[in-house]
Amino acid sequence: MNGDDQNHTLTKQDEFLYVLYKHDLVQIRRLFDDGFSLNVIVERSSGERRLDGVNHFPLILEIIERGDIDLLVFLLTFKKEIDLEVQVGRHNALTLSKHSYIMTHLLIQAGVNLQTNLLSNITPFKDRVMLCTNSKTVRDYQNYLSQLLMLMSAGMRPQLFVPPGSRVRIALKKFESKCIDCLCAAQESLDHVFQDDDGNLTEIICQFVYKIENLNKYI
Repeated sequence: MNGDDQNHTLTKQDEFLYVLYKHDLVQIRRLFDDGFSLNVIVERSSGERRLDGVNHFPLILEIIERGDIDLLVFLLTFKKEIDLEVQVGRHNALTLSKHSYIMTHLLIQAGVNLQTNLLSNITPFKDRVMLCTNSKTVRDYQNYLSQLLMLMSAGMRPQLFVPPGSRVRIALKKFESKCIDCLCAAQESLDHVFQDDDGNLTEIICQFVYKIENLNKYI
């Protein structure tokens, strides 16, 4: 690649990131039509923090690692164009979203694979168990506990990662029981509201929050 081509590529990437941050749908569509990909690699400058020595990430991982919830919401409107399973070293979308239950929820709703095998023994679930166990504040503890519950409800298998009798295991069981009780109560109320629906709409609404059949596995 000669200097002119490289400058053109960098200029295109800068333009794309600019219109993306501006949420400019018209210009994003124009760049799509020109062949530009949402899986572009974003390089950090030498002065910016690196993660595990890496200074370049696919766009989706860069946005999650920076904690930009608004941009993630916008980006996921194009989820068919994005590789949600992309990995860099031992990181993927779910490992990087661990500090934000909102981002974790958005990724689950977007259909991210919950059973991905990473290049290390740290899984998205085990990572959160460790963070929950070592939390210094109530807010952090509840954040990680909520994410563990979300991941379990969505179908991630936790047994191998939560030691029996541990603080987190006990809290999860208590939280699960409470959530199931609340969902059952909500289901009963919704059945009265949607009397002519045969329960289909009620089931859809309840499963949007948590899937009871998944939670019941761990009680």
